[in-house]
Amino acid sequence: MESTTAPPATADRPQPPKAGTLPRRVYDELRTLLDDTVTYPPGHRMPTYPQMARQYGVAVDTVRLAVRALHLEGRLDPRSSGTYVMGEGYMPPPTGRIPAITAAVRKRILDGAYEPGRSVTQEVAQEFRASIRSVYKALAPLKAEGLMVAERGVGTMVAQRVTGTQR
Repeated sequence: MESTTAPPATADRPQPPKAGTLPRRVYDELRTLLDDTVTYPPGHRMPTYPQMARQYGVAVDTVRLAVRALHLEGRLDPRSSGTYVMGEGYMPPPTGRIPAITAAVRKRILDGAYEPGRSVTQEVAQEFRASIRSVYKALAPLKAEGLMVAERGVGTMVAQRVTGTQR
């Protein structure tokens, strides 16, 4: 007796959705879009599942199946914050509140938005609607990197720079 079921996908080679199905149609269209690395470079945030479902005239679960197949191929990175195009140079967005605060403050320091000597603890707590304790946890890696310093009785502030190095 001949088996009518397809062989299971191997871990080495994920299989796209079955040909002739709606998930396969969405999968094929998304693959074509992802080939345009100028419009969809690594790190680009894709539309939401509901937006893609409306765009392709299918259910959200159909989009989810297509995105899952592209994720298994290493083309998309679905996260709670959105679905991102993967590829060389892709840096996953931080997950959770504390890593997000750390990343935002680091970027602002390196971009010069936060000048040396500036105390940002209260401002960051208000902006991210986070407790002071969470902000201190988020700033700890920046202190270890030398981007911030803490002085007892003064607070935590952006470190002074001396000829491109931290002191």
